[in-house]
Amino acid sequence: DNISKKINVDAEITVADALKLVLSQTNLQYKVVEGYVVITKKPVPIVITGTVIDAKTKETLIGVGIKIKGTNGAVSTDTDGKFRITIPEGGATLVISYIGYETKEIKVDADTKNLTISLTASSTTLGEVVVQARRKANTDIAVLDERKNASIIQDAISSQLIERTGSITTTQALQRVSGVTVTDDKYVAIRGLGDRSVIGQLNGVRLASSDPDRSTIPLDLVPASLLDNITIYKTVTPDKPADAAAGIVELKTKSVPEKETFEIIAQTGLNSNVGMNGQYNSFWNSDMGAFGNKINQKNLSDDFKNLSKQYPGGLNSIQQMIANSNYSPTAYQEVNRINGIMQSFDPAMTTQYRKAPLNQLYSATYGNSFDVFKKHKLGLILGGNYYRRITDINGGDLTQYSIYQGVVTGNPDVYSFRNIPNYITPNSLFMGKYQTYKENTGIETLNYGTLAGLTYRFNNRNEISMQYLGSWGGENKATNLTGRYEYTGLPGEVLTTTNSLKQTFRNLNTFNLQGEHKFFDKELSPRLSYNVASSRSKQNDPDFRFSSLADYIPRNGGWYNRPTVGAGNTAGTRTYSKHLYALTSGYVNGFGPFGIIQAEPNGRRWRNLDEQNYNYKADLNIPFKLLGQTQTFKTGVNYLFRDRSFTENQLFLPGSNFTTNKAVPLYDAEGNLDRLVSSEFIGVKLPTGNQGEGMMPVGGFLYNSQKSPNNYTGYFETNAFYGMVDLKLTEKLRVAGGVRFEMTNIGSSVDTADV
Repeated sequence: DNISKKINVDAEITVADALKLVLSQTNLQYKVVEGYVVITKKPVPIVITGTVIDAKTKETLIGVGIKIKGTNGAVSTDTDGKFRITIPEGGATLVISYIGYETKEIKVDADTKNLTISLTASSTTLGEVVVQARRKANTDIAVLDERKNASIIQDAISSQLIERTGSITTTQALQRVSGVTVTDDKYVAIRGLGDRSVIGQLNGVRLASSDPDRSTIPLDLVPASLLDNITIYKTVTPDKPADAAAGIVELKTKSVPEKETFEIIAQTGLNSNVGMNGQYNSFWNSDMGAFGNKINQKNLSDDFKNLSKQYPGGLNSIQQMIANSNYSPTAYQEVNRINGIMQSFDPAMTTQYRKAPLNQLYSATYGNSFDVFKKHKLGLILGGNYYRRITDINGGDLTQYSIYQGVVTGNPDVYSFRNIPNYITPNSLFMGKYQTYKENTGIETLNYGTLAGLTYRFNNRNEISMQYLGSWGGENKATNLTGRYEYTGLPGEVLTTTNSLKQTFRNLNTFNLQGEHKFFDKELSPRLSYNVASSRSKQNDPDFRFSSLADYIPRNGGWYNRPTVGAGNTAGTRTYSKHLYALTSGYVNGFGPFGIIQAEPNGRRWRNLDEQNYNYKADLNIPFKLLGQTQTFKTGVNYLFRDRSFTENQLFLPGSNFTTNKAVPLYDAEGNLDRLVSSEFIGVKLPTGNQGEGMMPVGGFLYNSQKSPNNYTGYFETNAFYGMVDLKLTEKLRVAGGVRFEMTNIGSSVDTADV
């Protein structure tokens, strides 16, 4: 073709650069031959696509190498056995190679269309060779191959992908698996089903739960860097637990390597919502310590617990003690001691922003195998992990919808009858805005864990192994919601502020002993596997503070009833205020001596959960030949025992609807919740010089531990037996099914005495 193109180049560049510039937008190239510049056409690249299959089974092969002979250009087949490679214009010879198969060479050119390449298993005869090796389970190819050959619908993520994506926790890694939803950075739902029906397993055995509010497993407690892979079973077969309706998350800890390995990882980073030198929502005195040790220091003290025994009548008993002592110095010393206990709780009920440190991750793993007794192998794996990270939501929009409108706070001063508006009818059903908020939530998480494993291999058919995984973690979660009731029916605005200050310390300890035994050194030899495991999980939530403050601002101000203090006074004084306050609370039917209990969400809670699991299982696989292919019969037994106990104690706040003075302290504190729990209001208040006759000798507010109706102990026991077959009827049809007999006993004891 004749190409005529005039280009002006006005620059101080070399001739070579000028030629590159001139030819850059053409299909021409140049080269220097014996001092002459020769212009030629650029070669047209040719893309060859194809599929590699097994010549006998017709199954696609994963990871087959396809190389252009005489060059370094090479690709490999994907999970469907397909490949795509670019060759020169003049054609090329492809070299196809795969372990255990004969290498094949194929000439291809521009006329070559989509290829189907069949590889034949190698027939090379070798002398006697004994191979003892373990299949790697931490690579992308390994998990994809397992998914391809599985009789159950599953997905997986390998440690290779976990490292590439920078996932710190198990739940972060699971966010990259299709069909998996992660909520609160802890809980996993599969295929849209609830997280309560998802089971968490470690090396094939059940994990204990550390969450008092859910039966699901908070998987963020397991460090991702201590895992080989994570497999998600999305359907159920007879060899899986019957209560896994939504699916199973199977965690596989790092396996013993064939040779000595030592790996150290150190990472730092930041959350995009926080940014460099950014801030996150937290609260006063929220420092957890380097290992979360400061959290447990906020447990209820023995001195506080003993006060209820010393003064069973609370403030009245203390008043009586002081009066009987004629205000002696000893009584004043006792008052100071009581005040020291009462004022030792953190005087903070609201959140505050602070500077965010960088996220950190440190991990170290060592593994090795040793020859013992000449023919035996002893494997060792040790690992440790530590991470600390920050996340934050700033100014998020949160809206609560309801068919009802109105305001119910448990306080008659801030109340509007809840009703269904007239514009909502059976023919026009919709929910209107009830409350709207701006959300500010900051979460600081630290976690550290250890992994230890031993494997003893007698030969290529028999081995036993032990693993221990320990994980400890602390978390601060500070949430502030500021908003309003949308349609109140009141002559003024009703603002609402919710604060939640929560510190949590969790730990998980799992130990399991497992074995694999192949009875004979033959292809169709039965194989026995068993697992004996225990798992214990604890969660401690000390001084979990929650408050929901309603602030009603009537157009012309309002009136509230202020109790009159003094002997014989039962009435109150109507008092004017620009703001009417209430800590939102209510009642719950069905408990207590009168069929009703106080539902007071506002306060300080101490919650403790302890769950212990014992899981024993054994599986027998018996392969057999049918229809020219290897089939499998599988049978096994499973025993699971879960023992759980939960305790909760609550301290009411000054200003609660259930206290003697009702909302009066809220008015005195002008709606400032931090001031409400300061020494100004908390503690025994001694009489003043102008105290009138008949007045109480002392006043003030004392925390009084209230027993929660949520206290319980319970157990869950399961005995199961199953039998199933896995049949390959044709090359493209596979059937897996059988029966499972499972008997479950559930028992619990709810402690509501003296609630």
